[in-house]
Amino acid sequence: MHILDTGLGVERLTRYLVITVITRPRTTAQKQAFYRRVVDRLHDELGMRKEDVMVSMVQNTDEDWSFFGGDAQFLPVLQAPW
Repeated sequence: MHILDTGLGVERLTRYLVITVITRPRTTAQKQAFYRRVVDRLHDELGMRKEDVMVSMVQNTDEDWSFFGGDAQFLPVLQAPW
């Protein structure tokens, strides 16, 4: 995988970390606090450069999950109308 600058002016090393989080909807403030905490801890505990960590979130809800059998297990069971 190659992570492009995308015009943000950041220079990355050849080693970097990409984190994708699947989550329920969160506020902007919650997301920003999470990004900061992850990057700060990776920097403080592992010595990673903050410029070499990319985090993205993918939001979904209960209807977006089927664990088996073609059913959405997190949704209420729909009863037939008859």
